Amino acid sequence: MAQYEVLKLNFNSPLHIGSGRETYDTMMSQLHSDTLSGAIASIWCKIFGSKDLDLFMQSYTLSSCFPFKADSFFLPKPQGRISVTFSDLEEYSSRKKIKKIQYLELPLWEKLINGESLSCKSCQLVGDGFLVTEAIAETWDRKSKLYEKQVQQRVNVPNDYAEDPKPYYFERMFFAEDAGLFCLVHVDSIWKERFMQVVEVLGDSGIGTDKHVGNGMFMLNAGYVNIAVPKCADRLMMLSLTTPTEDELKAVDLNESIYSLVERGGFMAGSSYDEFSHLRRRSIFAFTVGSILACENVGGRIVDLAPSWNDERMHRVLRDLRAFCFPIKKCEKCQ
Repeated sequence: MAQYEVLKLNFNSPLHIGSGRETYDTMMSQLHSDTLSGAIASIWCKIFGSKDLDLFMQSYTLSSCFPFKADSFFLPKPQGRISVTFSDLEEYSSRKKIKKIQYLELPLWEKLINGESLSCKSCQLVGDGFLVTEAIAETWDRKSKLYEKQVQQRVNVPNDYAEDPKPYYFERMFFAEDAGLFCLVHVDSIWKERFMQVVEVLGDSGIGTDKHVGNGMFMLNAGYVNIAVPKCADRLMMLSLTTPTEDELKAVDLNESIYSLVERGGFMAGSSYDEFSHLRRRSIFAFTVGSILACENVGGRIVDLAPSWNDERMHRVLRDLRAFCFPIKKCEKCQ
């Protein structure tokens, strides 16, 4: 049993997670580790300046953000075939049900990463793909949701009034009163106090798109959670977006790995110089959350995605793609 620090983000305003494109009618379904780390680094620079930014970023690693409800934490389903059955359903119906699983409550997730099989009842799959324990399923209000998305119509009015106003749609996520997002984090003890200070300021400033009008604001609650981790395993499950170094990638047996890749890029919208905000950052690919890599260790890296631009004011654009991962055993029934 290992102890991990957990940061619970209790949102008191709606959240929009941008996709890096000039469209707002849809949003990313997950607040990824590189987005959260980038927001934390930005607040650090506003408070303390950029002098010790590299040391600060090296002092912590964090996972992507996942849903929680009250004291129940939900972690993403491992990619590939998982050993889950629904005892009250026929095989065909059971398989269809399994495909709907997106997140597992921590006690069930622990069993999966330790190579155990899960035998569940169909009533344990609630909401939008949340597999919960029987105890939670018995008390779960079938009409309640951890969050819901709403699309709002807005109008873009040009500053110079040279063009007609253009309507557009903006999607936002609203969390239930006892629900929110959480991430797991490792922080060096000497940086712990300042790290927590920065995250608290981030909560007051907001994260995501539209924070200038109060969206993405949250209250921070820090604590600890115990997770049963397998002692002997030759695979790692990613809980963050991860781009290994060249040497680390050579040590990964991709034929035995189960993974997906995502391209990370977008605009320099957070630049302090308005003339840079329209520039696109360079893109890079990363292993997604839930990917299972056949290797003993992977650390990932922080990369500078600043565009090639002939201006001495051009600053670094850091993307934190370090690994936050767990060892995972392959279930014999899935081999």
